[in-house]
Amino acid sequence: MDALDGAVLDYRTSVLYNKSKQTLFALGEESMEEKLLKGGEVAEILHVSRSFAYLLMRRGDIPTVRIGFVVRVRPEDLERYILERSLKNHKEFRDEG
Repeated sequence: MDALDGAVLDYRTSVLYNKSKQTLFALGEESMEEKLLKGGEVAEILHVSRSFAYLLMRRGDIPTVRIGFVVRVRPEDLERYILERSLKNHKEFRDEG
């Protein structure tokens, strides 16, 4: 009998179950390290307003992933944005002194 025989995919949780409700595969556990961030989460991390976070995303300062009408940010893209801004600010501060 095939291990996937009778398997059911729960689209809400992206988990594939067998007939006994045992998890066969869960998207995210093996293929993705971290979840995508919502605009509000980006704002919290940056300690800015949601509207400013969305402005940064809309301008392309922070790369986004679009899924239909939904906009998300990969954690690594936000980390890169923070690092780039930190390096730029450090260079500007050093050049002033």
